[in-house]
Amino acid sequence: MSKLVVFVDDSGTVLMSAEMATEELVNSGAIEIKTYSNPLELLSDVKNGLVYDLLITDINMPKMNGLDLVRELKLLA
Repeated sequence: MSKLVVFVDDSGTVLMSAEMATEELVNSGAIEIKTYSNPLELLSDVKNGLVYDLLITDINMPKMNGLDLVRELKLLA
């Protein structure tokens, strides 16, 4: 069973790089990835039942920084 890896970054270039870096793992079925450019969208999805195995997030983002995102996610756990 594959693991879900979530990437959160406001830079489309970084998200595309993450997708390219994990392409082999995705193609082999080892992982699935989901990317978010807005941390608030991830929070909404988690509130609606999204379960992930690994979160990789940027710290400096305009709508919510990565540290606040992690704090909010811990409250939902």
